[in-house]
Amino acid sequence: MDVGCYVMRYVQIIIFLLLFSSCFDGDRGFEKEFYEKVTGIRFPRNYKILDTYDNGEFLTGTVFQFDSTTMRNFIAQNNFDTLRGASFHFINVNLFDKEFQPQQTQRSVLFLIWKSKGKHNWTYLADVSTNRLWTEINYPDWADNKN
Repeated sequence: MDVGCYVMRYVQIIIFLLLFSSCFDGDRGFEKEFYEKVTGIRFPRNYKILDTYDNGEFLTGTVFQFDSTTMRNFIAQNNFDTLRGASFHFINVNLFDKEFQPQQTQRSVLFLIWKSKGKHNWTYLADVSTNRLWTEINYPDWADNKN
């Protein structure tokens, strides 16, 4: 095989990889518009996505990292409830990568929003000691939508 064939093969692979990678935004699959539409909660500008999942059937979730000021403002603006002595059982934490699963400690100060809107159920759980926000939205049961 001559050099020209090798070059063309690599050029095609590079073009494919560039096109494929351009289909994704920097938010690792997080659908910000969907979350904001379902919950009515707008995300601040400054956040980092640590992990996200979507099982494609009935559940999506994302873990965010905020700075401490942004986290406290986000909690206050969105009327989170304070949890005292509660655990992380509100979120399917085992669906996140192990390093991003919450670890409750004595320092954990938790805030929660747990609501339903239409046929969606959703939970936001914030820990101000780590400045992490765990989110989860349950999709509606599509069987209920059949005529």
